[in-house]
Amino acid sequence: MPVPSRMHTQALALVVLLAAALAVPGSHPAAAARAWQVTEVSEADLARLSRGPVIRVGFQTRGREPIALPLEVYVAQVLSAEGEPNAADGAAQSLAVAIRTYALFNISRHQRDGYDLCATTHCQVLRGSSAASRRAAYATAGLVLSYHGAPADLYYSASCGGHTERAADVWPGVSLPYLDAVEDDVHADDATWTFERSLDDIRGAMARAGVRGRRLDDVVVETRTASGRVGRVGLPGLEPASMNSNEFRLALGPTELRSTAFTVTRSGDRLTFTGRGYGHGVGMCVIGAGRRARRGESTADILKAYYPGLKISVGSTDPTGFDVVVNATPLGMKEGDPLPVDVSRISPAAFVGEVVMKQEITPFLAAARERGCAIQIGTDMLFEQIPAYLEFFGFRTTTPDELRTIAQISY
Repeated sequence: MPVPSRMHTQALALVVLLAAALAVPGSHPAAAARAWQVTEVSEADLARLSRGPVIRVGFQTRGREPIALPLEVYVAQVLSAEGEPNAADGAAQSLAVAIRTYALFNISRHQRDGYDLCATTHCQVLRGSSAASRRAAYATAGLVLSYHGAPADLYYSASCGGHTERAADVWPGVSLPYLDAVEDDVHADDATWTFERSLDDIRGAMARAGVRGRRLDDVVVETRTASGRVGRVGLPGLEPASMNSNEFRLALGPTELRSTAFTVTRSGDRLTFTGRGYGHGVGMCVIGAGRRARRGESTADILKAYYPGLKISVGSTDPTGFDVVVNATPLGMKEGDPLPVDVSRISPAAFVGEVVMKQEITPFLAAARERGCAIQIGTDMLFEQIPAYLEFFGFRTTTPDELRTIAQISY
């Protein structure tokens, strides 16, 4: 249900801090909470929600200046361009996490050019955000895939054709254990594609890519990778006479030779490539994620399938600028626990809530109250949430006051 702008800002603050101090290897409760609470999201909402760098995006169009986008607005615009149209929530949210992770890991990729990331397939493509892409960015705001405590170096592609590819087999020297070749069991009905060229056409494409030689005798598959894709392509008659299959694909044109999951046959001087999938195949398969979501897999399930070994985490616990700050972590359960956030950075006008119920006034609430903040104890948080959960799942509901009347609490 839409809410007034002031209350919308508070809702944003509430759910972000629910996520911000919590890193989990599986499903993230904050994403589900945000997705349930809000049905309409604007780019202004995403800008308020953004925590992290402003992304400076450069364009290849001559005369067009780079633009600066708040992180979550950037995620929504990339998702609109890179995502599958009408994707289920789980797929859209999974890709939003991957997009955000890629952006944060590669933030300085174009530093020498005067911006952070470009708007082409070299980095990530942009398009005006859609209602669906804004909701997915909002539901996952701040969430990234991490490796050794930092945003991971990861990739995604349009369609793996039934098996993702190991990063090192596409880009020699890139060895990332979480980007291995894995089977993707949602492609059984994929149609194959074909691509035809003459030997002379291929020789010309190779020449433009820097391969020397006036006569190409044949194109042969020399090796295959663990995923079944072509590993190296033989080019007898040219120099060098062998090349990495990804370089071969890029030389011919990645929209023509759609992937390296192909076979090749020859008739006279013409070659026919028959294959499956679209893209390099490393990391998340966008088409596969959509199918997984439609068969009931969650965002966490999808991310685990394509990025085994990575953890879902968040980038910042800075409470500056929030109207509502809620501790949704276990910090405060044990004596001597650190505070979940730096209370000195919370505005005295902010509302501070707690989910820990081991004691009525936790150290976090005590510090916030001393700062002048209005506070809500953990049991009150619980009493306010239970009726909403009951209603959401279709059970007979109650009221917070009724719960307080019957509750027996001892600390």
